[in-house]
Amino acid sequence: MKSQEGLTLIEILASIVILSIIILVTANFFVQGSKFSRVSDEKFSDIQIARDILSVYQTKDSSELFLRIGNPRTEINIIDELQVESDQQSYYQGRKAFVAFREHPDPRIKTDVVVIEVVVQSNTSGIKNETVLEGYSR
Repeated sequence: MKSQEGLTLIEILASIVILSIIILVTANFFVQGSKFSRVSDEKFSDIQIARDILSVYQTKDSSELFLRIGNPRTEINIIDELQVESDQQSYYQGRKAFVAFREHPDPRIKTDVVVIEVVVQSNTSGIKNETVLEGYSR
């Protein structure tokens, strides 16, 4: 008798199963990488927005800021505060910003410096983020 060459059905099915597992694992790796990238981009955007808001408050008259010391965290309108053009407003959708003011803990400079806390909350990719940034105004 002549031996038959080739693959059996079992060998072909086993190869397909192994290949499918490898493809699923690889695809999951790319999906998770894409999700991590979106979250990182969102966090970076939140930090930039918080820095922009902090910059606005640092340029304001410090006597106005001293009057707000001790008030609870206040929600602000990001678009109005940053004077965003209408064609760029969609970038800020899904985000909220809050500011709070307090005395500096060092008694030597607490009458000269206001601590400004800016909080940006976002939920643009289905994951809630909160970014807190502190700065000072003289």
